[in-house]
Amino acid sequence: MSSSWTHVRRLPVWRILSTIWSRNMSAALRATCWGASAFLLVLSSWPQTGALADGVPTTASQEQTSHPVSDLFNALSRCQVPLNEGERWRLAGAIHQESRRHGYDPLFVMAMIQVESGCSPTARGERGGVGLVQIKPSTARAVAKDAGLPWYGSETLTRPALNVELALLYLAQLEEQFGDPYLAMVAFNRGPARVGRMSPQRARGARYVKKIMARYEDLTDEAADDAL
Repeated sequence: MSSSWTHVRRLPVWRILSTIWSRNMSAALRATCWGASAFLLVLSSWPQTGALADGVPTTASQEQTSHPVSDLFNALSRCQVPLNEGERWRLAGAIHQESRRHGYDPLFVMAMIQVESGCSPTARGERGGVGLVQIKPSTARAVAKDAGLPWYGSETLTRPALNVELALLYLAQLEEQFGDPYLAMVAFNRGPARVGRMSPQRARGARYVKKIMARYEDLTDEAADDAL
């Protein structure tokens, strides 16, 4: 498992920005926070500024689409579930936007999606998970309430952008709770109560974690090959 978690997780700048707006702060403190956030935004995006595409590309601009949206589009083309070209671009845009907003590498999120649902926005799992990144409605409803996001019942999770956002918010909560990204991944898959006293080393070797990270590594290699 050569992929480092530092490549998966990025500075959660957008989470900082949302906090500034959502809490009561003095004008001076808010100004200071804005300045710090702007500095973090520059740091987190500097190495890849020229490699990011804004929004979902149209047919006319597809040849000029840059990493990572085009990589997501290509990955979606290899999914088990057949998606037409327009659906792939829309999904790629949603995955890219929510991954960046919540501080994760889009290709890592794509790895989760491929393993969890085979890229089906309407997938329903045996354990009750719904959508691209399989998450139970009861869990998603609680996350949505805490984050002030809309909730329209389980059908909310069939909306790609909301599904990915709620799943990543939940994964980030688990990461903060357990203090380790691999434990968070196991908790996401099995439920927090089943992690117990599991060590980070054991979590890293868990089947689900190894499957996600192996798929992430494959996607990274495929993106590098496509760039040649």
